Amino acid sequence: MKKLLIIVFAIVLFAGVAFGASPKREQRTDIESPRYPLDIAIPESSIFGFSNVHVNGYNDDVDSAAAEDIITSGNTYTFITTTATLFLSSSVTTDTGQTINITYLDANWNQLTTNVLTNGRTPVELPTASRVNLADYNDTISLVGDVVIYSTSTLSNGVPDDTTAIKSKIIASDNVSQNAIYSVPLGKTAYLKNWHVSSDDDYTVIIWAREFGTVWQVKDRIKTTEAAPRPAAFGYDNYISFAAKSDIRFEVTVADDNTVVACHFELVIIDD
Repeated sequence: MKKLLIIVFAIVLFAGVAFGASPKREQRTDIESPRYPLDIAIPESSIFGFSNVHVNGYNDDVDSAAAEDIITSGNTYTFITTTATLFLSSSVTTDTGQTINITYLDANWNQLTTNVLTNGRTPVELPTASRVNLADYNDTISLVGDVVIYSTSTLSNGVPDDTTAIKSKIIASDNVSQNAIYSVPLGKTAYLKNWHVSSDDDYTVIIWAREFGTVWQVKDRIKTTEAAPRPAAFGYDNYISFAAKSDIRFEVTVADDNTVVACHFELVIIDD
């Protein structure tokens, strides 16, 4: 099945090149990605074995002293070593009874989802997980406080004292986690289609990836200056591939303290 899907995928990409598609990496003045015929069908789940994943990232306080990942908890994301028992709580007592939807990977890296009710600042235990890819809330009234998912840690007002324990964070009223990271589930291959980063300062972005049990590798690097547009948007003719059980993260270095950086990227996920 995978060979047939890859052949179809390759034909579509070739067609895009034949009709004037961009070079391997194209900087764009807009934030829309290059569109191929296949893209239209994927969000509708009309092609078996394909799915589209859109990942947001946000860090509202990047300092110049060291590189940080584009994640809401700030600093560098700490991945779970093997598996961990996770917990969920809010920074306020009034966030009770709201359903948080969590997409995570189990001990074998199978992708699963679970729905958990908030209980204010009191920790709610979650299933054992190896990774957390997404947390979101979708109801008629927004969350009041920040909702965090974390491994074991001491808490202050419902939030871990150790920020490295945080695996996902929903900022109050945003209602969705915004970590520019993704872990490829077992039995899947991910293809990076495009990405977009914006900031109010000059910055350098590195896309890092590692396959299971190996070291981190640089997959792409972009530096902006005053002479180059600070919103950077790139699409790929030849999508960058990531094997099952790979981790992906977007890292940024900035010139000034207290810099805000936002990001999103899109992946095509294909069944192996």
